This record gives sequence, structure tokens and C-alpha cells, in this order.
Amino acid sequence: MIKPPTQLFVITALLAFVLCGCASTDEQLSFYNKIDVPIPVSSERTVLGNGPMFVAQQTPLLVYRVINHAEITATGSDKSPFEFFTSVFSSPEGTVENSLISSLEDYTISAKEKGGIKVYFLENHQETKLYITSPDLDFVIEVISEGEDSQHNTNAIFNKIKLTNRT
Repeated sequence: MIKPPTQLFVITALLAFVLCGCASTDEQLSFYNKIDVPIPVSSERTVLGNGPMFVAQQTPLLVYRVINHAEITATGSDKSPFEFFTSVFSSPEGTVENSLISSLEDYTISAKEKGGIKVYFLENHQETKLYITSPDLDFVIEVISEGEDSQHNTNAIFNKIKLTNRT
């Protein structure tokens, strides 16, 4: 588990990256030096959210958020983030997992795998969400993309996503 000072360093590093500019659609976010996730949009201004969140674009919205083990255990689950989301999207157990999947009934849910990564795609007429998981990671990345390009953005993310450190 990553300690709070390290989280602050990672968030500060992301902010420094953001301030350097994201003009190219070939830019990548590296989460804890374990997985690279592309930023498929150009943005004049990016925002670092409260906590482990990165807003690549505000209009239309494109948000990246880390869901770590502490957030999962706060729900009362003792599962790893990978196990938790695998269970939610395959055979939910208990009140929390069943509540989460029930709250997503307005979405069409599918999954794709690539290079040790499993990505859950949740789509409706307003937005597309990704849950990027891997047994090699101790966190999950949630990506929310809104607007008419949401499917294009999330497909571009999936096509270029890769694990960088399988420790």
C-alpha cells in the first residue's frame, strides 16, 4: 500500500506534468510507475482534482481517478481492488457489490483484455466509463469520458494502455 507522503509526491508529480502541457494526444499518465494510460485529447488547461484525480479536459469532461485498496476496504470489503471489481462485474457478493452493480443498470457493460490488463467499459447515452484493472496492480483506474467523443476517447485509451512494471 502506498503511504500518504508518496501519494502526495505522485499527485505533485502529476501536477508538474500537467503544468508542462498536454498539447499532444500521445501524452501518457504513468500511475505509480506501474501502468501507462494515454490522454487522447489536447487540452489548454488541465486540473488536478481533490485526492488522486486528474482532469485532462473539462469540456467535454475527461477524468482519471485512482481507486486504491483503502477506498475498497472503507466499503467493508477485504478484497484487493482487482478482486473487488472482478466480482462486481462477474458475480457480485454482498450488499456493497450488489449496490454498485445495481447503480450501473443504465449502462451497457462489456470487458476487454490486453497484456495482463482487464478493462470494463460502461456506456450509456451520456458518458463512457472505464475501470482499468490488473492482478499486477494494487489499485484500479476509473476513467470517465462525457460527450459525443466519449467512446472514441475510451477506445483510444484502451488501444494504448500498457503495464510498465509487473513487480
